[in-house]
Amino acid sequence: MEQEYLSRKLAVILHADVVGSTALVQKNETLAHERIQSVFHRFSETISSYGGITHELRGDALVAEFNRASDAVPAAIAFQALNEKSNSLISDDIQPQLRIGISLGEVIVADNTLTGAGVVLAQRLEQLAESGGIVVQGSVSETVPTRMPFDFQSLGEQHLKGFEQPVRAFTARLKADKELPAPDVAATRQFAHPDIDRKFPQLSSVDSDPTNLPTQLSSFVGREHDLASVRHALTANRLVTLTGPGGCGKTRLAVQVGAEELEQFVDGVWFVELGPVVNSDLVGHTIAGVFGLREELGRPMVETLAEQLRGFKALLIVDNCEQVLTGASTTLEHLLKHCPGLRVLATSREPLGLVGESTWQVPSLDEPTAVELFVQRAQSARAGFMPTDDETAVIAEIVERLDGIPLAIELAAARVRMMNPVRIAADIDDRFRLLTGGSRTAMARQQTLEASVAWSYDLLDDEEKLLGGRLAVMHGFTLEAAEDIAGDEQF
Repeated sequence: MEQEYLSRKLAVILHADVVGSTALVQKNETLAHERIQSVFHRFSETISSYGGITHELRGDALVAEFNRASDAVPAAIAFQALNEKSNSLISDDIQPQLRIGISLGEVIVADNTLTGAGVVLAQRLEQLAESGGIVVQGSVSETVPTRMPFDFQSLGEQHLKGFEQPVRAFTARLKADKELPAPDVAATRQFAHPDIDRKFPQLSSVDSDPTNLPTQLSSFVGREHDLASVRHALTANRLVTLTGPGGCGKTRLAVQVGAEELEQFVDGVWFVELGPVVNSDLVGHTIAGVFGLREELGRPMVETLAEQLRGFKALLIVDNCEQVLTGASTTLEHLLKHCPGLRVLATSREPLGLVGESTWQVPSLDEPTAVELFVQRAQSARAGFMPTDDETAVIAEIVERLDGIPLAIELAAARVRMMNPVRIAADIDDRFRLLTGGSRTAMARQQTLEASVAWSYDLLDDEEKLLGGRLAVMHGFTLEAAEDIAGDEQF
């Protein structure tokens, strides 16, 4: 027996069913079936005109698939108006109405049948809708630009059968004096057409943003100017790469920028960690995993990813690109070319080398910020720690000798648990032995200063290692002296 072909992907799902179909059939079975089929036909035609695909008829239910929420929602609105107009011409009470749910999630396609978590969620949302209404998942609703002509009302967080976490849902209506927007700029929350005069429930508003940014367990200290500068760079450039040595705070700065940019990206801010990835061929798969995408048979993963993100206005934070530089560069170049609404904030110990890339060197902390960071982290290590004036002066000496590098400062501050600042300063010359004991949950290269340096060193080729060794013995640095040392075959 031939194996059934399965395809997994991320899609916008529209689930609809006929409200009260059993009651309609009991009134006049032949006429009810005829009118329900007419509704289904109108529905499929509307879906098709907006670029969607109707997959299956299941009794009194329909399932459709879209690549973009900006097509799915206006299709639902247009159908509401069309069906309402059709029913207004019927004199009896057999007037089929659909209720609709729209979700974003993973689906499985097999022989024109659509299944998967995305379909189930759309069905659960549809069950929240009134006759002729539409309910849309919160993550779908975030794609609506504020300029769209819709009035929105939140349905709050809904506890849906089969889902452990509550789901945000929305209702809304197109303003009576506005026209339905074109498919490529349409709104994507829960809608009802203004021709349908019905009230939606007044429930509490729930504010949230589409993002997977990691929750930070410690405060972000200082760097106000750096934050403003990077955010400005992102407005002028679609690819900004934060560069700098290990431990300088690239990741922490990128995450903070992402958190402050959430309101600027209707499709969210998404964090991709490439630290554990050692094969450049897996970069696209790693990014796709953030969006729940699976590889399609016979198609490169980056093409599937680009298709799904093409209509997104989103910020992608890609962290630790240096060890898979080739894969990160080629993947991000493809996405930026094919996804005009996408912007990328990358972190890497060296630039990606792409056309249009803006590199931003992450500086060391200035002394006041470095001292503040030391004190805050020391207080986390030892409750009640409050440095005296003399100890504050010693801490200033410590952070200066550590070149204002955040990772080194945090590792030194952690030693306050067992040592006072004076003792830490005395031992700072043997920094590789002293600066250990970072978070056990951090990547190995972030747990000690030596490991951080070794990670950078291991990424060098043999000639770069030789040059690095030669430059390391220099006291003071000039380009001319470096060129002499680098070019001396006898050295």
